[in-house]
Parts: sequence; structure tokens; C-alpha cells
Amino acid sequence: MMTQKLLMLFFGGILILAGIMFFYGRGWQADPPPPLLSEVPEFTLTERSDRPFGLDDLRGNIWIADFIFTTCAGPCPIMSQRMSRLQSDFANAAKVKLVSFSVDPEQDTPEVLRAYADTYQAQPDKFLVFPDRGAGNDLRSGDLRHEDQRAGRHRHQPDHP
Repeated sequence: MMTQKLLMLFFGGILILAGIMFFYGRGWQADPPPPLLSEVPEFTLTERSDRPFGLDDLRGNIWIADFIFTTCAGPCPIMSQRMSRLQSDFANAAKVKLVSFSVDPEQDTPEVLRAYADTYQAQPDKFLVFPDRGAGNDLRSGDLRHEDQRAGRHRHQPDHP
């Protein structure tokens, strides 16, 4: 009986020692950060409230961006609903910002975007909505606009290819 207890203590000690060595060997280090795939270019846009806003305003924050247009009947309303849900989920996270860029600057004026943002209860300090004019065009990754001669679409009309 005493031998069995000693054996259990011995193997238990070895197991604990092996666990300590495993974690010590790893150095308790966090995984390395993921590789940097690209950088967002500098930009300055006018937010729906007519105030200037740029990349400097987002530095040091975690931000989630999407590209929408207000007349979209496809995925844009779904994306905006999800952004609204994220706004609720991160209501107490001051460092999390949500940014929607319109890809239809001709239609989506600041006034139109204000009404659109109100539809989704977008809080100005959390859920920002921009007309995508000038420098904002450089923010898109990939070609969100394309020219389709057969359909009579022009270069600046948004579409979902």
C-alpha cells in the first residue's frame, strides 16, 4: 500500500515536472504576429457629418471596414445590418471603430449617407460612413467598379461582379 502511494507520487511528480519543462521550453511566448500583407494608404475624407476624417483618426484602433452603396439591394443592407450588430457588440470597446465607405459618390451624398446611417442606428463615434470620393478610391482592394459596355453601365456605377 505504501509502495503504491510512493509510486503514484513519483509518477505524479514526473508528470508535473514534464508539464513545467514543456511550458518553460516554449518560453511562455505568444505566437508571432501574422505577416503584414499590405498597408492602408493615407487618406482624408469627409464623414457623413461633414467633418474631415483620415487614417490618422484610426491609428491605434482596431477597425472593421466595408464598402457599400445606399441603392444596393443585394449584400449591402446585410453588411450594414452586421455592422450595426457589431456596433452593439463592441459598444463598450472604445478602441473598435466601424467604417463604411460608399462606392457610389454621385448618389451617396453626405445627406443621403446620414439618412442611411440613421436607418442602421450608426453612432457617429463608433460607426462611420463616408462618401468614397477622391482619395477614398485608393482604399478599395480589388476593382469594385467595372465597365460593362453590353449592360450600358459606366465605370462609376457600382455593381457586384
